[in-house]
Amino acid sequence: MAVDLKNILEARCGFVVLLMVIYWMIEAMPLAVTSLIPVALFPLLGIMSTEQVSVTYLKEANMMFFGGLVIAIAVEHCNLHKRIALKVMMVCGTTPKWLMFGFMLTSMFMSMWINNTAATAMMMPIIEAVLDELFRNDLSSVEEGQGGILNRGLEMKVGDDKPKGEAHKLLVRMNSGVASVVTHTDVEERRLLRRLLMLSLAYSSNIGGTGTLTGTAPNLVLKGIVDQLYTGNTGLHFASWMVFAVPTMLLSCLAAWMLLQVLYAWYRPKNSRMDRSALVKQLISSKYAEMGPMTFHEAGVFVLFVFLVILWLLREPQFITGWADFFPDVKIKDATAAIFVVILLFVVPAEFHFPGMRESGPQCTNNSPKAGKALLEWNVVQQRLPWGILLLLGGGFALAEGSKVSGLSEWAGLQLTSFEVLPPVAIVFVVCLIASVLTEVASNTATATILLPILANLAQAVKVHPLYLMFPATVTCSFAFMLPIATPPNAIVFSSGCMETKEMVFPGLLMKVATMAITMLTISTIGTYVFDLNTFPDWALSPNVTSVVLSNATNLV
Repeated sequence: MAVDLKNILEARCGFVVLLMVIYWMIEAMPLAVTSLIPVALFPLLGIMSTEQVSVTYLKEANMMFFGGLVIAIAVEHCNLHKRIALKVMMVCGTTPKWLMFGFMLTSMFMSMWINNTAATAMMMPIIEAVLDELFRNDLSSVEEGQGGILNRGLEMKVGDDKPKGEAHKLLVRMNSGVASVVTHTDVEERRLLRRLLMLSLAYSSNIGGTGTLTGTAPNLVLKGIVDQLYTGNTGLHFASWMVFAVPTMLLSCLAAWMLLQVLYAWYRPKNSRMDRSALVKQLISSKYAEMGPMTFHEAGVFVLFVFLVILWLLREPQFITGWADFFPDVKIKDATAAIFVVILLFVVPAEFHFPGMRESGPQCTNNSPKAGKALLEWNVVQQRLPWGILLLLGGGFALAEGSKVSGLSEWAGLQLTSFEVLPPVAIVFVVCLIASVLTEVASNTATATILLPILANLAQAVKVHPLYLMFPATVTCSFAFMLPIATPPNAIVFSSGCMETKEMVFPGLLMKVATMAITMLTISTIGTYVFDLNTFPDWALSPNVTSVVLSNATNLV
């Protein structure tokens, strides 16, 4: 009986894909270790050779992501990110709503360029310090003047004879014979504002990563898969991504701020007496003053950071001649600029005595540079770089390549032709819905890795521009707002102890609905204009893999 070797390859590749999807979702092994499965199984199952699989783990998208991560580490290493954060908050107001706006704007901007986990961790102590200042007791100065510090451990309730739930039930704290009175209104408002500020931090950190191509791993998964599956000029690069993603990011962050303001106004206790804006402004200004003048170390990192962004934006700006056009004989991509600037970080000295620049001071990390050291040292990169993310990206690219070579992608495309009956906007809605559900229970990188190759096949089956489906799915993978386990920023704010899971679910659900609507709006307007999404491009035609499939099948015989 004749055996269809092509079907054997498809089934074997499907087994590997299913195995990795399950392992990624239940985290039976570390995500990075699961990502190495194709190196072991693809050659043993006759799908690809070891050499073919291995080269997929270090594509241009990985190198670009590596460069972006190293730049982010350099920014954190000299505490430039903290200086920028405090400066932004000094510009914003100090009432609760403008404080929240300032925190969100800062963390959103930071997450565009550095790891969203680092951005969240950086902002947490600043939020705590501001809250302490906002709700500091009026008698604290008297207590400190009498040589004591408020004993927060000795508390007793008075006025228990008052009706339950009355807003002015008292809490008395004793210290050296001095009693300070705090109403339950203050306690309730502090808890509410703390919870909403923490949620705003998580929301803006998750949203901020969508603004740039290197902001979060799913964006690089998209770029890598598009470059791998399609030949020709897809139009996807750093500048074009920002044209579409930055308006989406800003609208989503604005929606988050408005939603949290509504929740604050709704749940805020009556008879609130909080007015500490002057003290908060003084606190933030003092923290900024503690950093002193900008060091040459900070200035050097800042200049190289801006230089890299300019290189990315002007590589192929379309409206003018890009710098890459001066090298017509080779195809230059964004990873070249990233690695070039990374090399400069290890060449430019960290200290240079220049008027107005002081030597590196205590605001730098424990690895502060000494005389003769460069802006960044390799041991710092080794300690802080999340190497597993690079393997996770590579595992996704290996799956996409294996699916193409084995014919699994072609088979999946044939199964998806039934979606032709749906209008494109309905397909986008379904895609966003699936991505938003998966990203709550699996990592956003794994979710993108699973979905994007399927969407590429779906786009070909229904003759829709691939980016019309893949862009919304990629962005939605970062919109995980409901569960503490969904993203590291969610876990960090949840671990602060200011909320329960149920207090994240309801506002997170509202945020998910709002961001999905915004994403569908921007992909149908800005995205369509930038990438001409109303047409099915020639480069989106499925590559002919028949010869590759037959070649591998022959090797099995």
